[in-house]
Amino acid sequence: MEPANGARPGSRPGAPWRVVALVLTLALAACGPSTEPSGSAGMRVCIATNADGLAPHTFNQLAATGARSAGAQVQVIASHTASDYLANIQRCIANHSALVVAISPDMSTAVGNAAKLHPGQRFALVDAMPVDDSGQSLDLDNVSSLLFKAQGARSVNPGLTWKITYSDSQDTAFCKQLGITQISAGADILFEVTGRCASGYIDAAYDASAYAIGSDNDEAYLSPAVITSAL
Repeated sequence: MEPANGARPGSRPGAPWRVVALVLTLALAACGPSTEPSGSAGMRVCIATNADGLAPHTFNQLAATGARSAGAQVQVIASHTASDYLANIQRCIANHSALVVAISPDMSTAVGNAAKLHPGQRFALVDAMPVDDSGQSLDLDNVSSLLFKAQGARSVNPGLTWKITYSDSQDTAFCKQLGITQISAGADILFEVTGRCASGYIDAAYDASAYAIGSDNDEAYLSPAVITSAL
């Protein structure tokens, strides 16, 4: 489990904000030429966050970083509850944004409603497709759904084996012991997928000079053991 160079696991090969930058660049390109005057800083993009607001290491923060890295002029309107979603998207539209970005699947209804009301406005919806009030998917020409293809580890290494342990605990010591037990049983990589157990579980990988994979957001900040995160 010790890395070949004898060092602890280190930097991640590709930060999630680079992925967000790529998909937002594609969305910006899909909008066609910017209506901004020649020589302006870039296309005007408004990001309406989900209820996580701009907390560090969230999709919201990553999206803002990604859009700016793509050269856009970025405005962020933070939501605090789900009831803010449609109103904040409408605020983005009122500000004459070339592209309105909504960050998560729980905003899919708000995007669907806004996109139907404003067929001339371009939208990008991260990790979801727009739906109507009854939850039915909508095929709307003015919405780009930024979806991520899920592939299992066995698509890369068919001989891979894994052990799954279920836990809903947020107790750091308990979660760390889960990781220690799995490493003792021969695990080379610990992959947490709940977020609740992340800190202690990933600490177990670090202490054993093993690797870890985070989930749902960029968890590289938790430990040098984190080599990537599943988003």
